[in-house]
Amino acid sequence: MENSAKYFENRSCDYYPCHKGMEELNCLFCYCPFYGWEECPGKNEYVTKKDGRRIKVCTDCTFPHVPGNWEKVVGILKMGQQAYYKEKHPLPCKFYGIGVGPGEASLITKKASQILKLVDVLVLPGKKENCRAYDIAVEAMPEIAGKECVFLPFPMSMKEPELTAFHRAVAEQVTEFLKEGKSVGFLSIGDVTIYSTYAYVEQLVAEAGWETEYVNGIPSFLASAARLGVPLTLGSEEMHIIPGSADVETALMLPGTLVFMKSGKKLLELKTKLIELSKVKDMEVMAVSNCGMQNELVTIGAEKITEENGYLTVVIVRKKTCYQP
Repeated sequence: MENSAKYFENRSCDYYPCHKGMEELNCLFCYCPFYGWEECPGKNEYVTKKDGRRIKVCTDCTFPHVPGNWEKVVGILKMGQQAYYKEKHPLPCKFYGIGVGPGEASLITKKASQILKLVDVLVLPGKKENCRAYDIAVEAMPEIAGKECVFLPFPMSMKEPELTAFHRAVAEQVTEFLKEGKSVGFLSIGDVTIYSTYAYVEQLVAEAGWETEYVNGIPSFLASAARLGVPLTLGSEEMHIIPGSADVETALMLPGTLVFMKSGKKLLELKTKLIELSKVKDMEVMAVSNCGMQNELVTIGAEKITEENGYLTVVIVRKKTCYQP
């Protein structure tokens, strides 16, 4: 094949032929433009070195060097990495609830990452500038920053009529995208099955006849326990997860490990009750705020809990006799 704008063979190269068994070899793409792609049109494999580095090996790949493949290479490059991945892995037209974990980008699951890559649209409650779930996802996968996103203002009131109207508005927006044949993702901090807005919207979308799917994330209370270096339960111990809306006094009467989540305005009330209770019960109180985030705060002892701990605070209450680190 003669040299041209689409084909160039450099037989004087010290490394020619870099791929054995080819009678003609296009050297135009000497350095493969797909080398940086996690998944590409060629034949490759990944090797993990002793130091943990994962290396892409393309020894047996001839795709960019085959005469006549110039149009294919350029066409895929024009398509882009994300579009090429989506074409190879078509995602069903569903409404996905995606848990992004507690805050540390590396804790997003592999399945959540794959679906984040593939969904056509992201729908999120609140404003972009203070949407923590979105920030976590973008930190983990910067390429999704260019994805179509719709941010819907969360109601200032937490009363039932306002929340119900908000959930219906989100569900209507989601179904409009689904009617257009677009897959839709809804991000949630932690796990999408635990105190997530997605559950309310998912019910409405499912009732309208659309497919939905929960994609789990690591819950904040599990990450908090790991951060503190303590188990949540041992043997036959019980564990209770308690929302901020629950009655504090009633909750503190429960046996086993108590996990208080999203206490919000009740955090200082919880602190007062825990200080009183610790005088008569042998227990330990630990709290982690904004687990895995830059402003993470670890607090040991009920008396040290302050308003600075904030809304995203997990308080863990355990009997001291249950565990000796």
